[in-house]
Amino acid sequence: NKFSPETFEDYIGNDAIRKILANYTRTKLLPNILITGSHGTCKKSLARLTAKLYLEDDYERASIFIDGAVSRSKDIISPCNTKKSAEKYTYSGLNVLEFAKQRITLKNNLKRVIIITNFEDMTIDAQNALRRIIETQSATTRFIIVSNNVEEIIEAIQSRCIVFKTTILTDIEAGELIDNIWQKTDNGSRSNLPDDIKQIIILLSDGDTRKIINYLQVISS
Repeated sequence: NKFSPETFEDYIGNDAIRKILANYTRTKLLPNILITGSHGTCKKSLARLTAKLYLEDDYERASIFIDGAVSRSKDIISPCNTKKSAEKYTYSGLNVLEFAKQRITLKNNLKRVIIITNFEDMTIDAQNALRRIIETQSATTRFIIVSNNVEEIIEAIQSRCIVFKTTILTDIEAGELIDNIWQKTDNGSRSNLPDDIKQIIILLSDGDTRKIINYLQVISS
């Protein structure tokens, strides 16, 4: 969280996607979005940043974040209809349908935003339930769906979203990210990171942002 970008100008990598999402937040015309790509390509950071810059001061009250790997079942999407399903899964917060129907007044006709990560881990019943909600709640709600494997998502969801596929960092982008993060650490204020160590991190991380952060955490400690 310490190194998460606060603006799209701070975000490194996936330039084409970054510019399109920045335009959505600037014009306040946000479609339903599906961000897919391999691990370590900052999909979650893009989703959070898009929601924050779109909703601005209303981000905390007009958005919710759901991890599909933890809350997999239909009860996270809409109320369970049977006692059996209610006993099998437990979820204590507002489900997606309840949040979409909540009375929230937003300026400039903004829509509330629901972010769901690891969406490929959600059950088919949950995905089908979400598909219906995307249709019925389009006047009030936008969805940002994050997935490592788009093939595990039903076609009906994919067709209702603008799909973006993220890629790993190039060596130049990885070097820029390393410099950016290192300057935000305590060590960065005392000395520069030696170039040979920087090149080793670039080589070992293979463009994976999370690996870069992990290596820098080890080195700085």
